[in-house]
Amino acid sequence: RKSTAPVKRRNRLTERAVEPEEAQIRSEAETPDATLQNRFRQPYSRDEPPPGRDNFFSRLRGTLPDRPQFRVSAWRPAPSGRSGPEILPRRWSRWGILSGAGAVAVLFILTSTVFARLTVIIKPRVEEAALKEIAALFDTSVSKVLLSQKVIPAERLIFSRELMREFTAAGREQIQERAKGRAKIYNRFSSAPQPLVAGTRFMADSGAIYRIQKSVTVPGAKIEEGQIAAQSLEVELIADAAGEDANAAGEVTLRIPGFKGGPRYEGFYAAAPQGFSGGFKGEATMVSKDDLKTAQEEVSKVLFEELRQEMETKIPPGLALVKGLYEIQIVKIEAPRPGTRADRFSVKAQASGKALVFREEDAAALLKSLAIEEGGDQELVEGSVKIEYGVKSADFAKGRAEVALSGSLKTKTKIPEQELALIIKGKKEGSVIEFLKTRRELASFSIAFFPPWRSKAPSDPSKIRFRVEQP
Repeated sequence: RKSTAPVKRRNRLTERAVEPEEAQIRSEAETPDATLQNRFRQPYSRDEPPPGRDNFFSRLRGTLPDRPQFRVSAWRPAPSGRSGPEILPRRWSRWGILSGAGAVAVLFILTSTVFARLTVIIKPRVEEAALKEIAALFDTSVSKVLLSQKVIPAERLIFSRELMREFTAAGREQIQERAKGRAKIYNRFSSAPQPLVAGTRFMADSGAIYRIQKSVTVPGAKIEEGQIAAQSLEVELIADAAGEDANAAGEVTLRIPGFKGGPRYEGFYAAAPQGFSGGFKGEATMVSKDDLKTAQEEVSKVLFEELRQEMETKIPPGLALVKGLYEIQIVKIEAPRPGTRADRFSVKAQASGKALVFREEDAAALLKSLAIEEGGDQELVEGSVKIEYGVKSADFAKGRAEVALSGSLKTKTKIPEQELALIIKGKKEGSVIEFLKTRRELASFSIAFFPPWRSKAPSDPSKIRFRVEQP
């Protein structure tokens, strides 16, 4: 017999217990929305279902438990300063998780295949070669290296410099010096020239006697506009006797005593515009031979060093100057004679320098051509060439020099990168290492995979890169 009483069915939606925080959420809700306030102010009841769910709750009416079991959503008022309620983030959906996992998988596959790389860092094996003396010719007449003839182009440079220094005289001795001065001898006697022999006397108004040192001829006078125009000749007059009595300051007029008593006495005369000086008799400080020698040696030494430094600093960039390919000469020295009376004296010197300069890369190219076979598997290690120069002879006038070159250089084997890439492509890490160990041109190496979890070289040789370090 079937019962006619209504069967109460369990409703899974109504079996949720109301959490304790429901009451707190209801009490804290503060919003101007009256509907929202009412929603949190009292729980739902069996007779008053939530808005928007009339049909659903009407179907469940009569089957609801005595106590409302609805769960309040995590829905609470917005913090102060914001409008509207705050909604907590939802959990990840199944499709979102699957999409993220797929993206990671695609990225992993691309990184492991398309973007895969193998970098091989190589340090090549280096060998040092010693070079014996090689006779080379430095020549200013050529413009490029002649390897077969061992000729290196050179340039000739010329320098000059002067130096003057002052020194203190230390000599002391008895001195007798005669006064000297420059004078002009005038002829207003006749138009005929007048010869005067060496030693002809000239007398000043003070009675001092001076003589000419060599024979001269005074030109004859000229007639200009009916008047006699005296002509002159400049000579040096030296006092007849040593001492200070013959010193005279200012212009001095002199006559020829030999013409006294005749018409030539008034027709011939001399005038010394600067007077006479230098007359002395007694003990005085003088320039000795030792003073002069010491001064000349010092000036020459200092001038030589200054010119050498100037030559080194003024060499054009890219050119080299080595010992034996330059010369410095002291071409002129001006100094007082030994025995000159003076407390201090000056020495002036002039020097000239010549140099043959060249480019060291030209010399290195010559040594490289002799040590490394052209087209071979060896190449020069950059900056490894060391050269010593032994100058045999140098002709600065012709601009040529014979030089013996010696030294050393380092070579390394060329790395066949394309060949190595074709061999190691697709090989595992262990096979790559074992293969590279067999290569004699490698001093050491290391390999790096990208991404790091790969352990196999890419199959594409273009993705295998080599980095050769300088030894």
